[in-house]
Amino acid sequence: MIVYLLRHPVIASTLALMLSSGVDGSGVSVVPAPDENRPVQEHTNESQRAPEAAPLASMNPAIETTGWAVPLVRTPEPSPSPGSHMNTESPSRAGGTISGAWWGAQPRDVALVERVNQPFRSDFTATFNLLGGGITATSAWQVSVNGGSTWADVADTSRPFSVGGSNVAISLVLPDIWWPMNGNMYRAVVRVSEGSVFYSDAATLTVLPGQVAINANPQGQTVTEGGTAVFSARHGGASAPAEVRWQRSDDQSAWTDIEGTRAPIEFNTESRYELEAPFALDGTFYRAVFSNARTEAATNPARLTVSPLLPVVSQSPVSRSVSEGGSATFISRYTGTAAPTSATWEHSVDGGASWADVPDAAADPTLTFERVTLDMDGRQYRVRYSNASGSVWSEAATLTVRPVRPVVTEHPVSVGVAPGDAAEFSAAFGGTDAETTVQWQFSTDGGATFSYVPAGVGPNGAQSIPLIVDSVTPEMDGWLYRVRFTNAAGSAWSDAARLTVAAVWPDVVGQAVAGGEVEVQIYSIDEPRAGVMEVTAPEGTRITSARSNGVNITFLISEDGRTAVSSRLVNPWGGAFPSAWVTLQVDPDAPAGAILDGGQARAMSSAGVPNMVMSIAVEVIAAPEITQHPQAVSVVEGQGAVLSAAATGHPAPAVQWQASTDAGASWADIDGATGAEFTIDDARLAMDGTLYRAVFTNSAGTAFTESARLSVREVRYLNLSVRPIVRLVDTL
Repeated sequence: MIVYLLRHPVIASTLALMLSSGVDGSGVSVVPAPDENRPVQEHTNESQRAPEAAPLASMNPAIETTGWAVPLVRTPEPSPSPGSHMNTESPSRAGGTISGAWWGAQPRDVALVERVNQPFRSDFTATFNLLGGGITATSAWQVSVNGGSTWADVADTSRPFSVGGSNVAISLVLPDIWWPMNGNMYRAVVRVSEGSVFYSDAATLTVLPGQVAINANPQGQTVTEGGTAVFSARHGGASAPAEVRWQRSDDQSAWTDIEGTRAPIEFNTESRYELEAPFALDGTFYRAVFSNARTEAATNPARLTVSPLLPVVSQSPVSRSVSEGGSATFISRYTGTAAPTSATWEHSVDGGASWADVPDAAADPTLTFERVTLDMDGRQYRVRYSNASGSVWSEAATLTVRPVRPVVTEHPVSVGVAPGDAAEFSAAFGGTDAETTVQWQFSTDGGATFSYVPAGVGPNGAQSIPLIVDSVTPEMDGWLYRVRFTNAAGSAWSDAARLTVAAVWPDVVGQAVAGGEVEVQIYSIDEPRAGVMEVTAPEGTRITSARSNGVNITFLISEDGRTAVSSRLVNPWGGAFPSAWVTLQVDPDAPAGAILDGGQARAMSSAGVPNMVMSIAVEVIAAPEITQHPQAVSVVEGQGAVLSAAATGHPAPAVQWQASTDAGASWADIDGATGAEFTIDDARLAMDGTLYRAVFTNSAGTAFTESARLSVREVRYLNLSVRPIVRLVDTL
C-alpha cells in the first residue's frame, strides 16, 4: 500500500489513473502496492517519519498523554509536504480500499485570550475528504509543545470519521486557555482502519493575556505608631506574566506608586507590602495593582490606622518665685510621639488635692503669666499632654508671689471750696493686691509737719477714699492733705493737696446739640477774685475757643481741647473787671438729655491755689425728629376724624397743628391744637382736600411732619319703593 498526501481531489483522480497504468506523470514507474500477505515495510527515510508522540500531561493540563506512538506515514520518495498526501486505491490490511483522500481546509493559526471554560466556537477547524470501501476512520487532534518536534493526541478529541462525506469538518474546542499554552501547535489527524494516517498542516495558538482579576484584597490594618503594617493581595484570572505594584493615597481620589514595590509576580501568588508606620500615615489608603501586557486590575483600598503612642514628659515645669505684678513662665516638653498632642495647663489651689484647667491658657507647652497677682500665691501648675491614646501629666510646679509696696496712681488735687461747704480729696494706689490700709494726714504749716486726720472727720472717716472734709471754715484756708498707703511690704505717700477756702461763683450750664457748640461766660459781679484763669472742659466736650474783654488777655488752649489758660494773671476777675468766655464743642455721640458736667473755672493764685471756683456743665439738647407722621383720612360728611403725630427731642418739643386749604402753599396754626392728636369732630364738605400737619419745636430747632389729606364724602340717600306682586294659584 502506498500513501500519497494530496490537497485536491483532481490531483487524487489523476494520480489514481497514473497508478493504474504503472507510471507517474513523467513516465516514471510507480512502485506497485505491496502484497497484503507480505509484512508492510516501514519507510526508512527519517525525514518522512511522523514525529513521535511525547508525554505532555505535565506540560499542559489540557493535554493527555495517550502512550501510543504515531504510526509512520508511508509515502513514495520524495514525500510531499504533510497535509497534501492522498491515498490511491489499494487493498487495506483489513480488506478495505481507499479510493481518495484529501484535506479540504487546513486549520489556521489563531490568537485567543486566556479563558476558563468559556468556549463559544471551535478554536481550530479542518475539513477532510475520504473515499473508499470497506474501511472505517477516526479523527483526532494532536498538540506539540516544542515547535513540532514531538506530537501527542489531545485528550477526548477522537471521533468516528464519516467515510464518503464531502469536506467533513474536524473541530477542536479548547475549554481552557492558559498562558503556558502560548505557541502550542495543533494539527488534525485522520486514522483509517486499513492503517493509513493523514495529518493536516500545523496551526499555532497564540495566547493573549487575559483580564487580570483580584483573588484577595488587602485588609485594613491598625498598628501602633512606629509598628509594622502588612498588606497582602493575590491576583488571578490570567496566567500570563504579570507584575504588581503598590500604591498609596491620602483620600482615594489620587494614587501614587510606592517606590520599590514594582515586581514580577507569578499567577495566584500572594504579594505583600510591609512598612513601618509613622503617625503621619494615619488614615492613608493602600492598594495593589496587578497588570499584564493587556490589562490591569487594582484591589480594593485598605485603610491604615496608626494608633499614637502616649507622649512622654521629657521636661516638667519648675517652681517660680516672683514679685506681684511681674511675669512668670512655666516650660514643659514631651517626646515619644508624632501624633497631634494637645497641651492643657492645669492649676490647683488646694495643694494638689484637685485640679482644674487654667482659664484662657494657650494650648502650648509654655505657660506665661504677663502679670501675676497676689491671689496666685501658692498655686501649683502642671501640664496635661493628651492624644488619641490617652493623657500623661507633668510634675507640678509651685508659684510663689511676693507682695510689693503700693504705688500711688492718683494723687489728691488741690481744691477750693466756699466756707461751710465740704472739700473732697481723692487718691488711688495700685501695683499690689496685698491688703493695704489708708490713712489721711493734714498739715497746717505748709507741709512742715503732718498729723493724722481725726477718725471722725466727714462721713467716710480718715481711713477711706475719698476724704471728705465737711463744714470748711475760713481758718482752714491753705491746709494741706495727703494720704499714706501701707501694706506688709511698706508705705507710699501721695502728694499733698491744698485746701483753699475760695469764693464760689455761680454754676453755669450751657445748652448745645450733639456735635454743636455753646459759649459760656465765666463771671461774677459780687465776688471778684485775682488769679490766672484756668478752665477745664466738662466731660464729653472740648474747648474750641476762649476770649476775654480784658486788655492783652489771650488764652492757650491745650491740643486735646481739655483746658484753656489765660496768658496772664488778672487782678481781679469779675465785678466791674474782665470776664472770660469759653466756647465748648459737644462730642457728636453725646446722648440727648445728658448733662455733661465736670467742667470747672478756677482763678489760680501765683502759688497755685484757687481763689475762685466755678462749675461748668453742658446740657445736650436735640432738635425734634419726627417718629410718626399723620395719615390721610377719608370720612363721610358729619363724621369725626383723628390725626396723630409724634416726635423725639430734648427738651421735649411742643406741638402745634396747622392746616392748609391751598394744597400746602400756605399754612395756618389751628387754635388749641397743641397735642399729639388733633381731633376733627364734625367734618364738612367744605373741608374736603384740606391738608394738616404737626409742627414740633424746642430750643434746638423745629420739625414738620408730612401733610395728611382730609377727604370728606357727601352723604347719599337711596329711595326704595315697594310694589306688591299678586300670584294666582290654581288649586283645582
